[in-house]
Amino acid sequence: MDEQTVQNILDAVDDKRVIKFEQSIVRIPSFTTEETPVARHIVDYFKGIGGLEVELQEVPLVGGKTSHNAFARLRGTGGGPTLLLFGHIDHGPILGREYATHELEGWTHEPFGAEIEGEWLYGKGCQDEKGGVTGFVMAAEALVKSGVKLKGDVIFVGVQGHKRVSSGTLHLLKQGYQIDYAINTENSGNMVVHAFVGRSEGKIHIRAKELHFHIKDIFPQLRDQLTAFELTNKIHAALGPEMQSPGPDTWMTFEKHPDLSDYPQIRMEFIEFNHLGYLALEFQIRTVPGMTDETITKDLRRMLDRFEEKYPYLETEVEWPSRTTTRPASTTSRDNPMVKSLSRWHGHITGEPGEVGALGRSGAAADGSHTHEAGITTVLYGPGGGVGDKEYRLKGHLKEGQPDERIAIKDLVTTTKVLALTAADLCG
Repeated sequence: MDEQTVQNILDAVDDKRVIKFEQSIVRIPSFTTEETPVARHIVDYFKGIGGLEVELQEVPLVGGKTSHNAFARLRGTGGGPTLLLFGHIDHGPILGREYATHELEGWTHEPFGAEIEGEWLYGKGCQDEKGGVTGFVMAAEALVKSGVKLKGDVIFVGVQGHKRVSSGTLHLLKQGYQIDYAINTENSGNMVVHAFVGRSEGKIHIRAKELHFHIKDIFPQLRDQLTAFELTNKIHAALGPEMQSPGPDTWMTFEKHPDLSDYPQIRMEFIEFNHLGYLALEFQIRTVPGMTDETITKDLRRMLDRFEEKYPYLETEVEWPSRTTTRPASTTSRDNPMVKSLSRWHGHITGEPGEVGALGRSGAAADGSHTHEAGITTVLYGPGGGVGDKEYRLKGHLKEGQPDERIAIKDLVTTTKVLALTAADLCG
């Protein structure tokens, strides 16, 4: 890409407009399944840019409800690859509005005020992931205003429903767009995340005879028989430690990934009580590439068969996956043209080499899992989160400081410029 084209694109980025747009979408609450107002706002902004094909894309939800994606396409002249820039427009809490009071307790800034204090902008969803959404919307504006002529198409989509089942992303993929590259703008501290874990969740159903005190007294042969609770504890222990690297005796089979060396990991979700003889353990696994719902089910079944052999009165059933949509782990070569382009332009804008690795989203899954699974080369790159602002975030988690979500203003502008230049580089 020639120097004049680069300069034209950079000149088309207005820092103040970037900040103003971020404020405008942070000020619109968009709890999961309630994204339509912010989607309309983004679509209206796309229309105001001109030169884009724009659509408020209806997404069907369970129970007959609907929400919306905000979609725009910058058409190329033909002969080039198509790039998708996308990020989620919903924000936490993961279980919706009814949990918001607890999650927003203790905030010192108005959660939907988009207040600026020094070099930071505060607000719910400002980094997860409205910062990334701001980056690609403003990149669309810069590409159009610069007058750059691209061969390939660039598609920009604010997707709904990430926090539960990736409904917006899955609906987008069902539309049949031919896409070669995808950048998911999850908050990654502006690291080029080429490998990230997946998320898979399921249940183990545990059944045994109900036992009462007098029954054990009357029938000596039952005195050593374990209750469903005792069996559940043993199975729980056999699953291994939570949120730690699995030991050498783990029940899981997988190949270590060099950039995800501490994974896979498990986390318990809850114990479901049906009656004294029937409980269920629900847990999730942050997976590495190669692990699937099928391999997890097979591994669990192998472990549980040993329990049933030892305790003949035990019955187990594996339900995998259970309530949520599986997000498979993803990896893209460091030598991929998109990885190199993002890294190059990040360095061009910041003066520091663009870092490639998994640390920017360590342990976190993303909607990019689904584009990867669909055969689209995918990476993550977005502002906020990652390893940046660590001290502030840690104090918030420990309740030693304010819990307010915030994002560095300069990172919003960096993301806009990097995404615009990468899009022109790949599709030009």
